[in-house]
Amino acid sequence: MPLLEAPGPILDVGRWVLETVVCQSREWRTRFGDAPPIAVNVSVRQLEQDDLVHIVERLLATYGLQPGDLVIELTETAVVHNLQAAQATPHQPY
Repeated sequence: MPLLEAPGPILDVGRWVLETVVCQSREWRTRFGDAPPIAVNVSVRQLEQDDLVHIVERLLATYGLQPGDLVIELTETAVVHNLQAAQATPHQPY
């Protein structure tokens, strides 16, 4: 993880993880009907992104999921390192 925490790699990997999870959730919903929400941890760097909410919105729209189908989890490290972003990001309007 320390190697990934550099500004470039963690954001690329984080986007890939979010898209992979949303895609997989869509597949499960298509194959098995309703599925429980799926949770994804985000890193400090992702939380600091101005467009994190827009990235999540775009992925949900692209794969036809509702906001309640995805749970974004903040690690303790993310909250401790950037309390302002941790408080503000979930409250951004859709």
